[in-house]
Amino acid sequence: MKRLITACCSVLLSLHALHAQQAVLLGPDLEPRLITLRSLSGQGITFTDHAGEAQSLPISEVVRLTFAVPSNMWMAEGYKVVTLRDGQRFVGALNGAGDSGESLRFLVPQLGEDREAEVPLDDLLAVAMKRNIVPPAAGEDDVLLLATGETLIGFVEAVNDQSVSFTIGDAEDPIPIPLDRLHAISVANKPVEVERRSGLFRVGIGGGGSFLIADAEKQAPETRFGTPLTGRVLLPIDDPRVSFSSGIVEQIEPLSGEHALMPLAGVPMKRLSGGEVFGVAMPPRVEPDGSIHLHAPTTVGFELPQGASRLTLAVELAIDDDVPAARHALAGCELVVYDGEEAIGGCTLAPDRAPQRLNLPVNSRGLRIELKPGVNGPVLDRVRISAAEVLVSESADPR
Repeated sequence: MKRLITACCSVLLSLHALHAQQAVLLGPDLEPRLITLRSLSGQGITFTDHAGEAQSLPISEVVRLTFAVPSNMWMAEGYKVVTLRDGQRFVGALNGAGDSGESLRFLVPQLGEDREAEVPLDDLLAVAMKRNIVPPAAGEDDVLLLATGETLIGFVEAVNDQSVSFTIGDAEDPIPIPLDRLHAISVANKPVEVERRSGLFRVGIGGGGSFLIADAEKQAPETRFGTPLTGRVLLPIDDPRVSFSSGIVEQIEPLSGEHALMPLAGVPMKRLSGGEVFGVAMPPRVEPDGSIHLHAPTTVGFELPQGASRLTLAVELAIDDDVPAARHALAGCELVVYDGEEAIGGCTLAPDRAPQRLNLPVNSRGLRIELKPGVNGPVLDRVRISAAEVLVSESADPR
């Protein structure tokens, strides 16, 4: 939960310089706890709490561990951002195509020097050729985003070291599109849900990267720099064994317990009312970073997955930079969250108030968020909801 980490950032950064194992622990209550992690395995964790007491938890009670690490790693010119169907993501350098033309090879420095992954096109969701590029969504067809900003819709037939063989629309024959003319490749593969099992973790790397690691383990540190996180990466590489230093691991999420977090932005959002201000369309929207933007008055709805038991989010006013400071006082609105027909929480937002964080239990699958205008009307009543996540628990009552 990045918003939570931002709130703790100054504390964590100073502690990180002294001990590399400082972390924020989230349990099933989604309340952040500052700890010093001592060890981690498929069975559980040991740690020291803020009072200096030694503690342990079974892995089933660990939802996420988050560490403060630099965000500007892996920024070298030419690095691509690769996203796979199973949610893995890495930053690396394109190193040609497979001999069959049905895969791409990448050097993945996040896994170690000279580590190469050969990714079949069938396992790929997208490749962004630059760090700041957001690949277009692929529906039923593959999409190429050209450096000119244009998009081509069709089918990726094959790849080689210089180009993509691409059939546009209903054309009979493919044409080569040079790789240096592309900003992104999006492949119309469907995301796959990772089967949760004992000993499996999703490990986030600072600066971009998310890997599935089997048999991850972190022993009690012997030095103030901590010990590496070791395991086997679930990627097509010759030697799957990996060792991540404490200085690059940003998140560790067990995939073996009964609890899982999913982004609210991943649940289809339905506009129930509003979306227009003084005749101008101001519809709710979800940004590529997963934040949800609303303009009062409006109400949006979400049908949560079975097992949803808790919602957490951060909300703040989103006043445009070009709005003069003298007008900021006109902004102000109220956000209300409903679980079915019951209002379960909310907050009032004003320019002189810090971002608000909500942590709410949910008992039904019908979630609504209403944004009400303030006393000055809806002129500047725009909000940004970030770090919105839903806890899904296997033990939750079916509804």
